[in-house]
Amino acid sequence: MSEYKIPIEQVEKFLLGHDDEKYIVNLEYDNKTNLIHKFKQLPDGTKTTETEPLKAFLWMKNLNTLKERFNFYDNNPLKIKLAREQFGINITSLEHGEHERLTDGYKYLLTCDQGHDRMLEFFRKGGFYRGIYDKTNDINTYFMILPPVEQYLVSTGKRLYKGYEDYNDIEKFVFDLETTGLDPETSRIFLIGCKTNKGFEVLFDCETEGDNADATEVAAIAKFFAAIDYVKPAIIAGYNSANFDWNFIFKRCEKLGVDIESLAKTLKEDSKITNKDQIIKLGGDVEKFTQTNMFGYSVIDIIHSSRKAQAIDSSMKSASLKYVCKYNKIAKKNRVYIKGDKIGAYWKNNKDYYFNNITGLYCEKKPSIITMDVITRDYVKDNPDMVFIFGDNDERDGMGGQAGEMRGERNAIGIPTKKKPSATDDSYYTNHQLRLVSF
Repeated sequence: MSEYKIPIEQVEKFLLGHDDEKYIVNLEYDNKTNLIHKFKQLPDGTKTTETEPLKAFLWMKNLNTLKERFNFYDNNPLKIKLAREQFGINITSLEHGEHERLTDGYKYLLTCDQGHDRMLEFFRKGGFYRGIYDKTNDINTYFMILPPVEQYLVSTGKRLYKGYEDYNDIEKFVFDLETTGLDPETSRIFLIGCKTNKGFEVLFDCETEGDNADATEVAAIAKFFAAIDYVKPAIIAGYNSANFDWNFIFKRCEKLGVDIESLAKTLKEDSKITNKDQIIKLGGDVEKFTQTNMFGYSVIDIIHSSRKAQAIDSSMKSASLKYVCKYNKIAKKNRVYIKGDKIGAYWKNNKDYYFNNITGLYCEKKPSIITMDVITRDYVKDNPDMVFIFGDNDERDGMGGQAGEMRGERNAIGIPTKKKPSATDDSYYTNHQLRLVSF
């Protein structure tokens, strides 16, 4: 077997793309027109769309055996030649250096200047009636083909996001639903939060009971899709959105008798929102999920990235958002986690809450410092949202004075002001020691 190597420079050129066109954030293929739609986001925020025809291609093996087996175009060279002209087909032999795996492999490049569908039609018309993906007759083993958008990237050398120095420069739209339960058949959406990395932020809330519950939920879903259309982001993202949020929205629209296609505008007038079952590879496993598609947008579920990271990092025990934030040390210091069944109640009571830096919890009363002449243990217990401070000692011992009323309570903190709980000289700090103490 002869040695066949590809220079590393050639590999890098392929991966990085040899075309210098910048600021492409999304690509879509329209099979009806055979046009690739290029969506760009320029540094000044301008968003543009350009189109160009796709020159489709695939790689294939020697088809002589299949031609005879399926009587491809009557196995007549003239008919095959005429069909190639009709469908815009060109076939080129690829360099293989007599490498065994390449010699018996996909050593021909077939291109079609009439598009992806016409390329496939060429084979169906010739006698491969089930197409080149036919597994029952092993036809699929003779071809290697990429999705149309990937064909475009490979053939043109263009790449997404080229020109961006920082991924944060690309506009991303993230959203999250809050619902009254997990089953969209019996539960409702009561809050939709939307935010971009460019300053856009909005909340849409709904009533969950009464005569206006249906109308306000429909209005919130409509406003959610209107927000997407207003922002026109490059990326729409949620966390566990493929398996929960998007499914909930689709089901609630169905339950409420609303046509989701009329609410969700894509970046192509005659293209509708759709969803399709897909799989994702995670280490040695695969998982099923439902992919939502909106023409012109990259709709992603961020949990897939966490699951991929979890597949290669054995110390990462969960892909839940709360755990991932803590694990990566990006959780906000003033973040309070509320149980799912309590979020709605907290939101609807319309009270002001304040974060208590000492307890790490929210409280209804704005934190402030109050001095008291008299304190009792009952008062401390009756005010769990307040934090009480008393003079303590280094040994954390003694029940005299203030400590007698506060020591041991969850909302009481002792600040050492002396060494021991007694009145001897060595129980107190000297002036020099006090200057060295840092609380």
